[in-house]
Amino acid sequence: MRNPIDDTFKAQILDNVPGIIAFHDLEHNIRWANKAYQKATRLSLKEIEGKKCYSVWGLSKPCRHCPVTTSIETGESAEAELTPQKSGSLAGFTRIVAFKIFTAQRREWESHWCDRDGFRDQ
Repeated sequence: MRNPIDDTFKAQILDNVPGIIAFHDLEHNIRWANKAYQKATRLSLKEIEGKKCYSVWGLSKPCRHCPVTTSIETGESAEAELTPQKSGSLAGFTRIVAFKIFTAQRREWESHWCDRDGFRDQ
């Protein structure tokens, strides 16, 4: 039998994935973001935590066709192609996938992943 992978190692994997990953609650408040997300926004985790995901990207409301909003409303995974015209200003993003996960306390949280290939470093 294999040794199970501990939670610290799993967290390091998520933090070091080159794709942009964030976990947020059902009100779009970011609870955690990986290093790629921090680099893309040029904000530290401390600056990101508790902020609305859309405000971190310079928007005043959720993106039009936001897959996170869709996932929250339907309870299903959702994804969308977001262009500057569709999002309001997320220039360079191509795809966002949102899905529901549960914490150990069984609270619902949302997660989203932004396709790094679509992000333009400024």
